[in-house]
Amino acid sequence: MKPQPSLLFIVATVLLILFGILTKDKTIDIQLHNTYFVIGNLHFATLCGVLMILIATIYYLMERIKRPIKLKTGFWHFGIFFTGYLLLLLSLNLPTPRHYYDTHNNIYLVQTMFSIGVILLLTSLAVFLYGVTKALLNRQQ
Repeated sequence: MKPQPSLLFIVATVLLILFGILTKDKTIDIQLHNTYFVIGNLHFATLCGVLMILIATIYYLMERIKRPIKLKTGFWHFGIFFTGYLLLLLSLNLPTPRHYYDTHNNIYLVQTMFSIGVILLLTSLAVFLYGVTKALLNRQQ
């Protein structure tokens, strides 16, 4: 069986949603962050999970209509997307003051990680659109 980017996206979706379910417990929040005011990881994981299932479906449909996206492009897309998602998730989970003003030492690190994560997600979108466009314009021989 050849490795497929669609399979990678589906497996990553299952893992991310499980992670979101496991970290939604309030007792874990108070132990890890010393506060109950933590951004909901379940909502973030669910949103990205839906996006990843949509991307996996597009990869699968492109293969079914005999216009597959190249594997190299698909793996680059998955790697960049997943790295950006993990940076966003990590920046949301670092202990920083969110509900009051304080010049905390980690705030610039968190903002930088968040910005890099967003840039990586947008870059992965550009790689995905490039792959889809190239696959649709490519003639089968």
